[in-house]
Amino acid sequence: MASDSTTDFSDQLYTWEEDRKLVLRGWSLVFIILATLLLLSVTDGRVAYLQSPYAGYLGFWTNCKRHKCANVGQVTVLIHMSKGFIILALALGLFLLSSMVLSFQQVFRRLRKIDLLFSVLSISIVQGS
Repeated sequence: MASDSTTDFSDQLYTWEEDRKLVLRGWSLVFIILATLLLLSVTDGRVAYLQSPYAGYLGFWTNCKRHKCANVGQVTVLIHMSKGFIILALALGLFLLSSMVLSFQQVFRRLRKIDLLFSVLSISIVQGS
């Protein structure tokens, strides 16, 4: 009876470990997609600076011709905050991506062996020619 409880506990730990890895991979993909979309919208010039009666704010638009696009001379707190959040999202995405890479340890062991094989082949081809 005691052995049954230990096997059940080890099975629960195994399923919890697999669930944790799945949740970690899912969240990392979500954050990476959001950070990439934010970065692409900034580099594409789709961040528009809109002025309201009391303050200015940032909006994401598909057409910057209708709105005043963000200018380097108009540095406000909100522009700094949006850039900070983009950098924070990218840093979090990179951290979660590295955690996701470490969770695929067995797959990367196989890839390292394949990479070693191709590097040996490329070195032998370069030396042979």
